[in-house]
Amino acid sequence: MTFKTRAACSATFICACLAGANSAPSQQLGRISFSVSATPSAQNEFVRGVLFLHSFEYTLAADAFRRAQIIEPDFAMEYWGEALTYTHQVWNEQDAASARAARVRICDVRLRICSCETW
Repeated sequence: MTFKTRAACSATFICACLAGANSAPSQQLGRISFSVSATPSAQNEFVRGVLFLHSFEYTLAADAFRRAQIIEPDFAMEYWGEALTYTHQVWNEQDAASARAARVRICDVRLRICSCETW
């Protein structure tokens, strides 16, 4: 690839990134149908978290999952979603301690809502 070709590709990429930076990420997330047993407001935040997660917006996804946790603390799926935000497979990055902390909170939910001895 010639220098001019690389420069043109780089300029095109930068312009595309800058054009996208002016748009709010939530306007570009798309739609999914992910029915869960949560209140409508918690489900909205959960779905928003899943959409951000699938757009590699890990911080925004974690924020959405944590908002869902505040709305409905006994809904385990939002803790699962948060745990997923700590592994960035594309970049081979992982925050194992944060993922484990989210997993512990899932177990806390299970203990609050489940009277069974095993899970």
